[in-house]
Amino acid sequence: MVKKNMQITLISIRNGWLAGLILLFLFSPVSGAGTFCDGIMGPGTWRVAERNEAFFSGQRKVSSDQLKAAIRAYVEFENSSSRAGGAGAQRVLASNWRELAHAAEAINLSKDELEQLVAKEILRQAGARAESSRVVTQESIRRADQVRKQQEQVKNSTIDGNLVIMHRIEPGRFMMGEGNNRVPVILTKMPEIMAFPTTQIIYKTIAELANKRFPQKYQINPDPSKYKGDTRPVERVSYEDAEEWVDALNDLSDAGEPALQSLISDHKKGMRYGAFITEAQREYLMKKAKTEDGDSIDEMIKRNDIAKLKQYAAFGRSSSDGTVPVDQCEPLFIDGKPFYGLSGNVWEWVQDAWDGSLPLKGGTDPVGTEGSIRVIRGGSWFNLASYLRSGYRYYWWPGNRFNNVGFRLVRTAK
Repeated sequence: MVKKNMQITLISIRNGWLAGLILLFLFSPVSGAGTFCDGIMGPGTWRVAERNEAFFSGQRKVSSDQLKAAIRAYVEFENSSSRAGGAGAQRVLASNWRELAHAAEAINLSKDELEQLVAKEILRQAGARAESSRVVTQESIRRADQVRKQQEQVKNSTIDGNLVIMHRIEPGRFMMGEGNNRVPVILTKMPEIMAFPTTQIIYKTIAELANKRFPQKYQINPDPSKYKGDTRPVERVSYEDAEEWVDALNDLSDAGEPALQSLISDHKKGMRYGAFITEAQREYLMKKAKTEDGDSIDEMIKRNDIAKLKQYAAFGRSSSDGTVPVDQCEPLFIDGKPFYGLSGNVWEWVQDAWDGSLPLKGGTDPVGTEGSIRVIRGGSWFNLASYLRSGYRYYWWPGNRFNNVGFRLVRTAK
């Protein structure tokens, strides 16, 4: 295959070359001037996107359903053309793969995530053709196994909120904001980020360790939350409380506190922790996070799919119910890594000061620094679905405590 870093399962079907030409015709614009995906997304948009700023500025609209349709057509064409072969078919496949990569990037999917979706579609089509004779390459097997292992890890996951699990996410670029208020952002760095918001058992353990080891410096309330439960997110924690708590954690880390090694994954003495990521980093996570079938929180909200949304986020709950354990909702995935509660359950403090506009109006590694009021992101158990959007912003005063605001632990990336 011509595609970089990936070979594909080849499925022989009768009259393959003719079927391939028919599929290519169906998914091409009538004018013939566009490419494979133009037939799905609109004539000419893909080529133009590579030549100007339209692609990065987010003018092109791509949904996960459209990407799935493109993947399905791509695999069908590859299957049908595998017997005929030839340089022409190879050039078409290479071009079409580039189109898929652009589409995936437009909805913040990594190359690995795109390849996993393609591998799933290969296996689905192979299983649907009982009469097929399959020739499976080693790379195809590896990709399919990777998908199955990820699903198995989720099924048997030990991520339940009792132990700190940190994930490393690659930085990148994206359009921050929503509607007409969007700015291009480039992130050159990302810390390691906890898989779920800080839970009460983790907050309590660190507070009690610090109070005992450094009694002259710390007297942190270990149990501030209204809605009690070890694996519920900690709330009624102000921005200032979170800062003090993470200072205590860093002092314990510097002192070589042995209990940290059993509480925090991959912890080593002297590692540095934080209570906040930037607003841009937080929105980047939310826009990259997808369900196993490639759906996003924003798309669920847009089509008002409340039933599915409730599988991934706790929202619209009564004050008598409040928060839920962090693993009660299903995870979203970023680069194959599970994240819980990026939307709903509790708002999360972020580093930025609120000034009513997006941080520095875009740019590289932006962070808002003007003002004392702090930004919160993600929505909470109390809010309606619209508050869970990736681009929704709100704020609170840094000394205030609320029963629907918490924070997520981060660590300087190794």
